[in-house]
Amino acid sequence: MGSMTALAPVRAVVGSRVSDTHGDEGKVSHLVQAESATRHALAKEWEIVGSFEDLDVSAEVTPWKRPDLGPWLTERQGE
Repeated sequence: MGSMTALAPVRAVVGSRVSDTHGDEGKVSHLVQAESATRHALAKEWEIVGSFEDLDVSAEVTPWKRPDLGPWLTERQGE
């Protein structure tokens, strides 16, 4: 009974969200966010299955309602 089951790889969607692409008031740019997320996923050996970029989207908008990320959490979650 000592058979081991291989775990499925973690699937990741990487990307960024910023509320204002026109200002620099101490915010991390969307390009830096996406690069950092990609590096993190690769370091963890996660399978990157997609990306999102929600620009000019307030943090008050829940992830499920964001234009680019939302579909990954709803109708595309099987991917």
